[in-house]
Amino acid sequence: MMGDGKKEENEDERLKELVPLWLCRAEIASNAHYFASNRYLRLHYYLTLSNIISAIFTLVLASSSFFETVLSQVGLYAIAFFSATVVATSAAQYILDFRHTSNRHKFSVNEYSNIKRKIERLIASDELSIDSVHRISSTLNWIAKSSLHVRRKLWLKSKKSYGESYLDIKKAEDIFLEVLNNN
Repeated sequence: MMGDGKKEENEDERLKELVPLWLCRAEIASNAHYFASNRYLRLHYYLTLSNIISAIFTLVLASSSFFETVLSQVGLYAIAFFSATVVATSAAQYILDFRHTSNRHKFSVNEYSNIKRKIERLIASDELSIDSVHRISSTLNWIAKSSLHVRRKLWLKSKKSYGESYLDIKKAEDIFLEVLNNN
């Protein structure tokens, strides 16, 4: 019986070693969602700017007496083109909804940042218990399930920006696999 208690205590300690792995993953996920949020916000602004410029050209051309007299046929084609561009960019903004997608990624950034701070606080205060490990795991699962997918390119960019501490992830993953193999 005494040996079983020691084994459980040892497994609990090994499970606590997963927390730095989760901290690294939360950092990478937070950065990846940050990159995604910025990307979708940029796309939203490009569509908005195209829409505004096209609308201005349409208004200027439609109210210009120059095109009515001198270049009537070309002016009508220009008005039609810019009007179609306004419609197309407006439809794209409505259908693609890049701003909403950006905000959802920003929400994920905030959630991953919150869990990172909680993990850091638990590690710093030396209050890391097996119950807190399970709570962290549950929270990370919830965040991952509620987050949008991040394109692989942005994920790899995030990993690259994370730098050398990626090696810590490999070490923590090895420890995790060892714990699994012992069970």
